[in-house]
Amino acid sequence: MLHRYCSQFFAYCQLADFSVRSIQALTIRLNEFKAFLKFQRIRSVLKITCRHLINLIIIMLHITTNHGCSQKSPGYAKLKRMG
Repeated sequence: MLHRYCSQFFAYCQLADFSVRSIQALTIRLNEFKAFLKFQRIRSVLKITCRHLINLIIIMLHITTNHGCSQKSPGYAKLKRMG
């Protein structure tokens, strides 16, 4: 669902001369966002509500403060459970 938007966004990032590390960090966050949308069974960008975004931010803040953000970490499992 987000492929077209992401590819356009990353094309912009490259044109704007974002650093490789910045693009890597954005890629990680977008993959977390995709996992969240998949878990919530949201199949259309039009179905994403402000509440979904707030919940995602809360989950990401919780994971970040617990120092876990990879798929093998407990933080990723929390993202999937708390969605």
